[in-house]
Amino acid sequence: MVGVGGVGQVLRRLGYPRLFDRFGVRIRTMVVLGGVPVTTALLAVLTSLVTVAVAPVQAGMVRGVFTLLQATAVSDCWAVRHYGGFSGILGRR
Repeated sequence: MVGVGGVGQVLRRLGYPRLFDRFGVRIRTMVVLGGVPVTTALLAVLTSLVTVAVAPVQAGMVRGVFTLLQATAVSDCWAVRHYGGFSGILGRR
């Protein structure tokens, strides 16, 4: 069932432009980072077959949008001209 998380990643990445247009980088970061522990907890406590099938998709959605958030947060917070340097610093950690 955990393999269906990839479906969630694709779905959320397709919906990211709407999230990007509506909210600033701080709100997007809070929403995405808030979703990580929630979906992880759901994976740990849910036991019915339906919820075990849905929770990995939700976890995949969070992981999928987190990747895009990392890519866009640097240019949103600082100028595009600093993208290479700041991305290198963030990627090093």
